[in-house]
Amino acid sequence: MQIPGYRFIRKINHGGMSTVYLAIQESVGRVVALKIMSPALNSDPSYSERFQREANIVGQLSHPHIVSIYDIGRHNNYNYIAMDYLPGGSIHDKMLEGTNAQQALKILKEIGSALDHAHERGYIHRDIKPENILFRDDGSSVLTDFGVARALAIGSRATHAGTVVGTPHYMSPEQTRGKTVDGRSDLYSLGIVFYEMLTGTVPYQGEEAVTIALKHLASPLPTLPAQFIRFQPILDKLLDKEAEKRYQTGRELVADIEMLQLQMRNQGDEYLSSGGGLGRQFASLFSVLLRKTRSNFIQVSSKLWQICKSLRFNREQGFYRAENTTHNISDQLTQQNTLVATRIQQQYQQTGWLNTWRQIPVNYRWTLIGASGLFLLALALLFLQSAETLPVKETPTKPLTVSVQADSPKLQISKPTTLDTSLTPHEHSAQESGINRDQTAALSSNNVNLDSSYPELLSQAASTPSNEANTTLREETKVFGVETALAASADKAIDNKTNPEPIAPSEHLALTTNKSIATTSESTDTTEPKLTSPSVSDELLTDTLQTPTDKTTETLSANEESESEAVESDPTPPRFALTVTTDPASARVRIMNIRPKYSDGMKLKPGRYRVEATAPGYQRYLRWVELSSQDLTHKITLKPAKLAGSEFSDLLKAGGKAPAMVVIPAGEFTLGGPDDDTQPYQKIRFNQPFAIGKYEVTFAQYEIFAQQQSLALPGDNKWGRKDRPVINVSWEEASQYARWLSKQTGHTYRLPSEAEWEYVAKTGRNTAFWWGNNVRDASQKANCRRYCDSDYTGLFRSKTAPVGSFAASDFNIHDSAGNVAEWTADCYQDSYEGLAGNGQARTQDNCSTRVIRGGSMLDDADEVTAFKRRHQPAHTLHEDVGFRLVRELK
Repeated sequence: MQIPGYRFIRKINHGGMSTVYLAIQESVGRVVALKIMSPALNSDPSYSERFQREANIVGQLSHPHIVSIYDIGRHNNYNYIAMDYLPGGSIHDKMLEGTNAQQALKILKEIGSALDHAHERGYIHRDIKPENILFRDDGSSVLTDFGVARALAIGSRATHAGTVVGTPHYMSPEQTRGKTVDGRSDLYSLGIVFYEMLTGTVPYQGEEAVTIALKHLASPLPTLPAQFIRFQPILDKLLDKEAEKRYQTGRELVADIEMLQLQMRNQGDEYLSSGGGLGRQFASLFSVLLRKTRSNFIQVSSKLWQICKSLRFNREQGFYRAENTTHNISDQLTQQNTLVATRIQQQYQQTGWLNTWRQIPVNYRWTLIGASGLFLLALALLFLQSAETLPVKETPTKPLTVSVQADSPKLQISKPTTLDTSLTPHEHSAQESGINRDQTAALSSNNVNLDSSYPELLSQAASTPSNEANTTLREETKVFGVETALAASADKAIDNKTNPEPIAPSEHLALTTNKSIATTSESTDTTEPKLTSPSVSDELLTDTLQTPTDKTTETLSANEESESEAVESDPTPPRFALTVTTDPASARVRIMNIRPKYSDGMKLKPGRYRVEATAPGYQRYLRWVELSSQDLTHKITLKPAKLAGSEFSDLLKAGGKAPAMVVIPAGEFTLGGPDDDTQPYQKIRFNQPFAIGKYEVTFAQYEIFAQQQSLALPGDNKWGRKDRPVINVSWEEASQYARWLSKQTGHTYRLPSEAEWEYVAKTGRNTAFWWGNNVRDASQKANCRRYCDSDYTGLFRSKTAPVGSFAASDFNIHDSAGNVAEWTADCYQDSYEGLAGNGQARTQDNCSTRVIRGGSMLDDADEVTAFKRRHQPAHTLHEDVGFRLVRELK
C-alpha cells in the first residue's frame, strides 16, 4: 500500500472500520498516525460519511487535549487521515502500568477541558471510553476518535433516531434509551472512566448489554473505596441519573477539580493512604457505610411503597396487586424502535419485590445485609458510650492538723483517718481542714489550709540555700491566693538556720496557723514565733482545729504583699485615629474584626480592619482598610440597592441614560408549551436575580448609539420614531448595541436568553400569557389583532404602538406580548432537548438562525403567547421585530 507523500513505518492498530499506521509525512518530515479506512466499506455511504465527518469535526477543534488533524485525502479507494502520533498508549495501558489518584484526577481535568471546548463548538463525542483517551510522550492525555461524534447544531442524520450509539459500559442513561443526547452525556461517560481509573473496574457490569443498560438506569450511584472518599462528590455529580443534576459543562467540572487540588495541596495526601490514624479510617469507613445504607434503603423503600400502593381488595379476589403502569421504566423510556430500549421495557415490567432482590448482584446483597448489621452495631456502641459513669462516694475524714502558737512554738498534729483519692490537691486541703467544697471560700478566716506536700517542702528546705528555700516555701504556702503567716515563720526559721525535723512525705498533712489577717493598716506586735522540731506522738493528735486565743494571734502586715516581684508591662503600642465618612451620612458603620463599637476618630492599633457600611435602600459595603502609621479618613459612597421589582437607569458616557431596567427576582418555572418545537418541558432555575428592559428599546435610545458609531438609522415605516420600539434592526445590530451600552455604562448588557425571556413573559408562572391562560382577556393588554382591541391594529392596517401604551405585567414589564417580536441570544434548535437548567442561552459558532419571541402587532392574540417562538437569520431585518436587553447584576 502506498499513499503519496507518506512513508509507512509499521502498523499501530487495527479495527473493523480502519487501520492505523505509523508513518512519516515527507513534506515536513513529521511523524504521524495515518488512519486508513477499509476499502470494503466504501460501498456503504454511511461509513464514508462518518470517516469524513471525523476529519471535519477535529479539523474545527483546536485544543491541547484533542487530537490534531494534519491532512485528509483519498487515493486509489483509500480514505485516509493524518493525525497526531500518540505513543503513550491508552488509559488501559496506563492502568496496567499503575496509576494513582492524582494522575486520575489530572486526566479527568484535561479531558473535561477538552470536552468543554468541543461542546462549546457544538459537537458531542458520544463514545468516551479508555481506548479513546491516549497519551503523548510528556504524559498529557489526548481525546481521540470522533467517528461517531455528532453536531448539536445541525443534528447529523448519520445516526438515525432511536439507534443506540456507544459502548454499553460507558453509556449514559439517556444514551441507553436511544434519546437525543448532549454534552452532559459525554461527562457521564467520563465519570465512568474516572471510576475505572480509581478502582480498576467499571461500576455496572453484566453479561448482556441489556443488563448493563438496566443498571445505568436504575442502580444506585457507585461508591468509591474509603481511601478515595474525597473524590465521591465529583463522581456523584458526574454520574447522576438526571442530566439536569450533573455538571452542565466541562468548565464546571474543571473548576471543582481545581478547588479539590488546592485542598489536597493544603491538607496533604494522608487521606489517600491506609494510615492517617484509626479515627480518620473509621470516619471514612463510616461515611461509606452511611452512603451505602442510604442508597439501598431508598431503593428498597421505593419498591415496598410501590407494592403497597398496588394492593387492592374485593370480595371475589380478596387482596391482589394491581398492575402498575405509571411508574415503570417503560413510561420513562422514549418510545423508539430500538432493540435495547424495547428489551429493557420487557424485562423491567416483570419485576416484583422478590425479583428485584434477585436482580441485585450477590455482592450488593451482602453489602446491604452487612451494612445494616454494622449500622445497628454502631448504634449500640454509641448508646453504651453515652451511659453515665457511677459517682464515687466521698469518705469524710478528720484531718491531721499542725498548729503553731506564738507563746509555745510546738507543732501540734491531728492524724487523719481516710483520704479520698478522687479529689484534687486543693480539695484534699479543704477536706482535711473539715471544710466541704461549698465552704472553700471561707479560707480568709483565722485558719488557712496548705497543700499536703508542705511537710516534704520543710524537709527540703533544710538542705536548700536560704534564698531559694524562702522563695519556694512562700510560693507553696499560698492557697487560693492567700499567703499564710506560717510562711513568714518559715522564712524566719530558715534565716535563723533552724532546721525542722522532716516529716514523712507519705503522710497527707494540712497545716493551719492560728493567726489573724489584719483588716487595718495599724501596726501590731510583729514578734514571730520560732519553729521548733516537733515530736509527733499520739497524745498530740486532736480531732478539731486549735482555737485561736488573743495571746497567739498575730497580724499580717499590709506591706507583706510588697515582697512580691513587680511584673513590668510592655510599652503601650501607638494608636491612630480611624474616621469613616459615608454617603449617605445616615449609614451605619461597623468594624467587623474588633469588639468595641465604632465611633468617629476612634483610636486603633496599626493593622487591617474590615469596615462595613449599611443603609436602607443601598447595597452593603464591606472592605478591608489598612491603618498604618498615621491617622486615616476612609470615604464610602454606597450604591443604591437593586431589589426585586426596583427600577433604575444607568448613565451613559455619551450623555443621557440607558434604557430603564427592572430587577427580576430569582425563581423557578417550567419552560415550554404544547407546540412541537417547545418540547420537552424543562425545569429552569434562576439562582440569581437579573434586570431586563422595562420597555422594548426605542428609536430615541438606539439613535444615540447609531450616531456615535456613524451607522445608518433604521427605517420606521412612517409609523413614528422617538418612543416607539426600534424596528428593522438585525440580531447582529442588536448585539452590537448591547456591547456599546456595556462600554458606556461599565456594566454588562446583552440580549436575553430564551429562558430568561419566557420567565419574564410568564411572570414566573406556568401560564400562556402574563395575565393567565384566557386568550379573550388580551383586551388592552397587548398590541395585536384579534382579541387585543388595540387602537394601533385593525383589519387592514397594523403598526407599532409607543412603548408602555398597554398594561404592565406583575413584573412591571410592558409589551412582552405583541407590539414587536424580540430577538433573543439563543441559536435556534427545533426542541428543548438538552437545554441547560440554569437558563443560559444555547450558542455556537457560525449559528445560522436566531430565536425570536413574543409575537407582534401582525399576529392574533393566540400567536403572542409566552411560549411561542420563531427563528430568522441573524443578519435579516424585519418591520415587526425589535429587542430588549438584559443587564447583569454584579
